[in-house]
Amino acid sequence: MDAPTNEPVNIGNPTELTIESLARTILKMTGSASRIVHQPLPEDDPKVRKPDITRARDILGWEPKVGLEEGLTKTAVGGMALSVVGMLLASAGYLPPVSGAIAQEAIDVFAVLNALRTSVRPRALTDY
Repeated sequence: MDAPTNEPVNIGNPTELTIESLARTILKMTGSASRIVHQPLPEDDPKVRKPDITRARDILGWEPKVGLEEGLTKTAVGGMALSVVGMLLASAGYLPPVSGAIAQEAIDVFAVLNALRTSVRPRALTDY
């Protein structure tokens, strides 16, 4: 890829967000009755979850355009649509059970990639 830099560039949302806050947002959006279980943090757990996107702004002209709830909604909708396709293919016999499970994992990856794609300006994908 022809890019103006060969060094890492953080891409993320510079709004600090705790995992608990993310979990509560998901519970609220889904109406889930699940409960949050607190576990000891791993030793290498990041204490700050706020990426510095200065290089992304300066070098790529990139910054997030999609808020958390909108991004989660797009991810969920895309994932559900792809899941339905996978289930239909498996139920029609086009996918054996193991292939169906692998396909489901691939569908999950595609749903996340689709959510990322919708949050990046096309210029950032084609010009760099």
